[in-house]
Amino acid sequence: MMTTTTIAATIETPAFVAAMESHWTGELCNVSSPALRAVWAQLADTFNQHIAAHDDPSKGQQWSVLQPPTGTGKSQGSAVYAAMLSALPEENHPGVLIVTRLKADADAMAEQINRMGGKRTATSFHSSSTSVLADLWQWPVLVITHRAYELALDHLGETASIRQTWPWFHNRGDTTRALVIIDECLDIVEESSAGLDGLRITLAAIPSSVRAEHPAPVAAISEVISILEKVQDKTAALPTQETVILKKMIEAGTVPDFGALRKALKGVRFDSIQLSRSDAVERVRLWEIHDSRLRSLGHIFRSWVYYAKSGAKKLGDAGHTLNTARLLVPEGTKGCVVLDATASANVIYQLFDKAGAISPPENVRSYKNVTLHVSRGHKVGKVSMRDNAAEAASKLIGHLNVELEGRKVFIVSHKAVEPMLQTQVTTFEMHTGHWGKVDGSNAWQSCDAAVVFGLPYRPATWSANAFFSLQGVQDTEWLRSADARAWGDHPDIRVALTHGQITSDVVQAMNRIRCRRVIDAEGNCPTADIYLLLPEGASADDILSGILKEMPGIQVRQWRYEHARKKPKRSNYAIALTTLIRGMPPGRMAVTEVKRDLGISSTTFERLAKTLKDPASALGMALVESGVRYEVSRYGKSNRAYFIRP
Repeated sequence: MMTTTTIAATIETPAFVAAMESHWTGELCNVSSPALRAVWAQLADTFNQHIAAHDDPSKGQQWSVLQPPTGTGKSQGSAVYAAMLSALPEENHPGVLIVTRLKADADAMAEQINRMGGKRTATSFHSSSTSVLADLWQWPVLVITHRAYELALDHLGETASIRQTWPWFHNRGDTTRALVIIDECLDIVEESSAGLDGLRITLAAIPSSVRAEHPAPVAAISEVISILEKVQDKTAALPTQETVILKKMIEAGTVPDFGALRKALKGVRFDSIQLSRSDAVERVRLWEIHDSRLRSLGHIFRSWVYYAKSGAKKLGDAGHTLNTARLLVPEGTKGCVVLDATASANVIYQLFDKAGAISPPENVRSYKNVTLHVSRGHKVGKVSMRDNAAEAASKLIGHLNVELEGRKVFIVSHKAVEPMLQTQVTTFEMHTGHWGKVDGSNAWQSCDAAVVFGLPYRPATWSANAFFSLQGVQDTEWLRSADARAWGDHPDIRVALTHGQITSDVVQAMNRIRCRRVIDAEGNCPTADIYLLLPEGASADDILSGILKEMPGIQVRQWRYEHARKKPKRSNYAIALTTLIRGMPPGRMAVTEVKRDLGISSTTFERLAKTLKDPASALGMALVESGVRYEVSRYGKSNRAYFIRP
């Protein structure tokens, strides 16, 4: 192994700015400016400071949050800096870990660093890579995905000792990587929830033989069910969702061994009368649901916990739930540099004591060439839009067919709505995406218009979980009363967290199109139009105010969106079905559900089914690429068809 680095070198800021200038104006054919050069200097200064502070017991654990606006080269700057380090002798290389949003981004970043540096000093690692975990320490630069980093921090935090995957990412021989760069915001809070109905189902599914071998965790499940039943009776008439704080379930050292129970259930066949002998995929799906509940219970028994009455449905755990959360950044974790263009809108950074937000240089970007068309008074949540997806999609496309004819349009929506949009015939070139799969992507940068069709609300418990994890658990009054939740400049920190998160996600989505590009020294972008549906009231005001702050100079216009100007035709079922297949989670999906959700007639689906069986067709290739199979099984005297993803 390599010996401990004694002299971790950095890149001089003027040299980095000059290299970025050359790369920005030469290879990327962009326009430079004094403001952009100030952004690049801030990048280099922060990277250098973190490398220099690596061995400092206090400074080494601090996080820096840089807020370079979209389109100013934060990702490119990370690649250029890492490539410039390639010129150093290996013993002086500080070691760099870069965390990107997508697997494709990780691969592209590593390739770019190697190409620009003139030698192979970087590799990427994720679920599809060919790199060997045990060999990662040898690479001066390692690029991984957000999900891999979150899982590594999760393992580090479970017992407060370093184990499993984290050392493979962070270590470099006898030392650790001195610079960790996280591109875009990282989820640093892990939430856990266990619902009354779901726990009843899991308890009933545990075989008697397994119960006999694991009496303590089985008894603990029964105890939680009993607690939830009692609280349910007491809160039946209460309108508020969170109603009571419960103390730590069991004292430290006596936590039931849910891990052993989870391991024992892995070999159980979770059968039901609906499953045929060939339904191995469905059995795995059922096991994963039970396993997730038990994993959540393990966290609940180890930490603070509160009760919530919620209508949200997750793995069947609706209604009455116990909830907890934990910070995935335990003591001892080295600090990181977070590059988040919308950090000022995301209140969660204000709660994270380890993170220090650094204001960007002024006048870097101008959005005066962008027009934001706003319509208020809409139901834009996931459940409401899912339940009315067909009508909502038809109405929107009917309007846009007149408004945006001949344009290239990116529409971001809820996942359940996206396939319905693609059943419509448009007069414009439509590109779609859904929440959770938007941030960081450059797939839509050539579009000249964007439509935000639905807002990415998180569960009502998210804001409480985030605050408790970062600032400590509060009392029942805090949960019940907005007057008890003033924090900093925020009259109600839960509202501020919720609106800030929505604003951050929406601004990220808006900047997926060509307005992300800088075209002149004043920081302007090409002309673009953005259409936004908002609810009514103060929440709409807060979100719009946040957008105006994050996108200075943007022009706001009222969008008169009441009725479809012309009802569109519906014929693009193959495209909609392809999207549905590619976004399908593990498990099985009945064709009857697909036909109902997409509004496909039986006759039309029979025609589509023929192409599904042809591996050379677009639908057939989508099945193969997604690892999904189309299967027809005999049940009694009738056939049932399913899409199945292992």
